[in-house]
Amino acid sequence: MFGQSAKSPVDYDREKAEYALLHNAKLKVEIRHLKRELIQVEELAHLGSELGFMIRTVASRLHPVAPSLAGHPVEVIETRLKGQEEGIFRQLNTLGERVTQGQEAASK
Repeated sequence: MFGQSAKSPVDYDREKAEYALLHNAKLKVEIRHLKRELIQVEELAHLGSELGFMIRTVASRLHPVAPSLAGHPVEVIETRLKGQEEGIFRQLNTLGERVTQGQEAASK
């Protein structure tokens, strides 16, 4: 009843080698994190949320313009929409610059 079980003996050298491999892998991840090659999921979620909000805000500028275009010649409509499009691209470019600046600041 209290006899030895059929378990194989522990190979301490193998266990030490596995521990060393896992420890080294963990250190590599930590180093990449410190170098800002990796970022936390929470940080990425926040950035994605902010980016999505800003894109929605910028893109929503087109909706109020649409009613004012009714009845105008195609050339006038294209000119006004082109102006709105350029404004949206400028704002998205500004957003892209902010993201780049944030990345550079975080890597310092």
